[in-house]
Amino acid sequence: MRALAAGLALVATAGVARGLAWSQAGLAVARGGVARPRTASELAQSFEPRPFSPPWYLSNQHYQTIASAMWWRKLASEGLPPLPRRREVWMSDDGEDVVVDFVLANEDSDGMVVVLHGLESSPDAPLCQDMARGFVDKGLSVALVAFRSCVMETRTPRAYHIGFTEDVEMVCRTLRMRWPGRRLYLSGFSLGGNVALRLAGELGSAAEAQGLSGVAVTCVPMQPAASAPRMSEGFNKAVYAGNFLRTLKAKAERMHEKYPDAFDIERIRRASTLTEFDDAFIAPVFGFESAWDYYEKAASRPLLDRITVPTLVLNALDDPFIEPRSLPRPEEVPRNVRLVYTERGGHCGFIHSTEGEAPHGYLAEELSRAIALFHSPRRYAAA
Repeated sequence: MRALAAGLALVATAGVARGLAWSQAGLAVARGGVARPRTASELAQSFEPRPFSPPWYLSNQHYQTIASAMWWRKLASEGLPPLPRRREVWMSDDGEDVVVDFVLANEDSDGMVVVLHGLESSPDAPLCQDMARGFVDKGLSVALVAFRSCVMETRTPRAYHIGFTEDVEMVCRTLRMRWPGRRLYLSGFSLGGNVALRLAGELGSAAEAQGLSGVAVTCVPMQPAASAPRMSEGFNKAVYAGNFLRTLKAKAERMHEKYPDAFDIERIRRASTLTEFDDAFIAPVFGFESAWDYYEKAASRPLLDRITVPTLVLNALDDPFIEPRSLPRPEEVPRNVRLVYTERGGHCGFIHSTEGEAPHGYLAEELSRAIALFHSPRRYAAA
């Protein structure tokens, strides 16, 4: 891992702030008379990532991942007033309930960020709340979307997966009809980040016409087939995969009671890895040949070159969930897709040594800075 990080660092842009292992060379940010960015590529390249530096006692990838999930974000949010959320339940195109929590910035806000959570998470997750606060602070309204089964029970076994874009596309379409003057953005982490990238790639050159104006995601397994083996061994299997499997298997048991012929419940009960679960549940329910067929067809990396809107992808090279060799290099993506890779941060960790500089946490601050820049370059290009 250290050797790989060192190798990636060799291709980093000269002069990148400490803490960045690899970042695309950007255009100069508009300052002192320099022309402000206009095109999608210019917007993406003008984003200046801030360096990430973990506290010395949380420099380990697992410390970052676990501390953030278990207590750090909850502790950091203590004392903050609750977000003024308004929950709505919409109907999907195939008759399922889709939960959307709205956090409106102000009456004049002309930007709406659709936020997508990770595997077995929900809009109530501390990171979702941090992201919502970050966007609202910059004058952007937020729609926190819950993937099927994460808040309400489903009517069929079709819940969600790492490439499931149907409900998000429906949400974006409905938002355009309700607020035709608002520009839409996608943001998400982990599984939700992959869904956001896939949808942007599926829309391709039609994205702007469909109202989508930008994307900012983090901790994204863009090539699930390459990262799946990491979750099937050692510490990752025992701790991370084991935690996910507890809720995934419980959901499968409840679905089996209503749909006993949809999948083989005994295979799910025997599953000891996420890949075994995906092979026994996701593959048959969603029509994939196998877990590996699912991973290949759900990946966002093959669609990155079809994305036309300004996009930020922020990942840590020490993310225990993601194989670093699966991360694309700058020359492999269009210039409107900005890749920022930090040496440390874990999976959705990014506990910063100077949290005071980022009131809602490093990830929420960077994602909201990027979307704010894409939305209003005149105001945020020099921020």
